[in-house]
Amino acid sequence: MIEDPGALAAELAAARHLYVTGESETPVAAQGSPAQEQDDAVRAAYAPVTVSGGEPRIHGAGLVEHSASEGTAVLSLETSTAELTTVGQDGTTRSIPATERATVHLQLRWDGSTWWIEAATPVPDAVG
Repeated sequence: MIEDPGALAAELAAARHLYVTGESETPVAAQGSPAQEQDDAVRAAYAPVTVSGGEPRIHGAGLVEHSASEGTAVLSLETSTAELTTVGQDGTTRSIPATERATVHLQLRWDGSTWWIEAATPVPDAVG
């Protein structure tokens, strides 16, 4: 059971950021998942530059679904990303502004000891 969705979301988001920016060799995406494909693409794009900033911010999180028997869960996160700066090999600096808050659903899988990200899906703004 996920007792603190916000803490789990913050832990996974921080670890994912470290992985895609090349600061960690430890992925948090499930092997062969859409999240792994996405993370590896971002990691490859960041490989030739140095990244600073861009940390994820979790403004709120809740448990949408949980199946202990299947070892799956879905978290709904309100998240944003801090401003980040990249420095290329030639010294070129590029600033990327912070993002606005957005809602994302994280589809997770439990392997008996660790939660892994299967997919991260943006939730469209409610139309009303």
